[in-house]
Amino acid sequence: MVTVSIEVEARFEDLVMARAPALLRLGLMLTGNLADAEDLVQITLLQAHRHHAQLVEMDAEQARTELFALINLAARPPGATPVAAPNTDTRLATSFEQQQYAERR
Repeated sequence: MVTVSIEVEARFEDLVMARAPALLRLGLMLTGNLADAEDLVQITLLQAHRHHAQLVEMDAEQARTELFALINLAARPPGATPVAAPNTDTRLATSFEQQQYAERR
């Protein structure tokens, strides 16, 4: 079992609190209703928490990009083809996508 410092947890919580409103707005755009958007944000944050130690080490813009990539992946229907923006580092999103694929098999 990996122990995570209280500092890392606090930094992840700060990141979530800073990005949650933007994630919810994007979730609303992707789903069209508040309940589904909230569910989508929750799924995204659960996935982000699996890699939170990595996420808090990223600069703010890269962490934002990763969270937005995760929410977009979570919103995609199973089997949909991903579309990545040029020059986007989506390491966590790729990990999430591989996990989703493995769970569907």
